[in-house]
Amino acid sequence: MPPNHRLRHQRLLRGWSLETAAEELDKLAPLVGQKHLGVTASMFGKWERGIHQPRGVYRQLLCVLYEATAEELGFVPASPQEETLEDMRRRTFLQGLGAVTGAAVTSALEP
Repeated sequence: MPPNHRLRHQRLLRGWSLETAAEELDKLAPLVGQKHLGVTASMFGKWERGIHQPRGVYRQLLCVLYEATAEELGFVPASPQEETLEDMRRRTFLQGLGAVTGAAVTSALEP
């Protein structure tokens, strides 16, 4: 399984450590009628590294915690059309970057 960069990004946006993220998620346990979820920093890290996927209630509460959809958190694979669009954006960006870099090198070499 590939790493879940989207999930990690949301945690880092908030400046949270893995431990803090686990604690914040555990605070949401009453929403599902639980006292504690038993989430640990290790579990959180495995979700982000793609070793395991959060299931069921964890997914739902992660969406609540980060105020994001399952798609935005990388729990639902992107459709092939979305991947193609992302590839096109990346290609356009790299082409523009190449043009700017080439122009800068050319002007630096001119006497």
